[in-house]
Amino acid sequence: MDWKFKEWQEFSTVEIVLRNEEEDDECEVYLTQTKIPANEKKEKLEFGWKEYYFEAMSKILGYPQRD
Repeated sequence: MDWKFKEWQEFSTVEIVLRNEEEDDECEVYLTQTKIPANEKKEKLEFGWKEYYFEAMSKILGYPQRD
């Protein structure tokens, strides 16, 4: 999917992959973001995805979030 902050000129590309093993009752989520502007801080993006998306999903679904 395409994603960006309103102040970015171009969109970045975000890929979300869900993986689970048949014998497990768990799912792992992998997020990859490319085409990020050179002046953007990686830590800011990582914090935003964790805090505003994954933590919220974790609370709604009732599953703990792990790094």
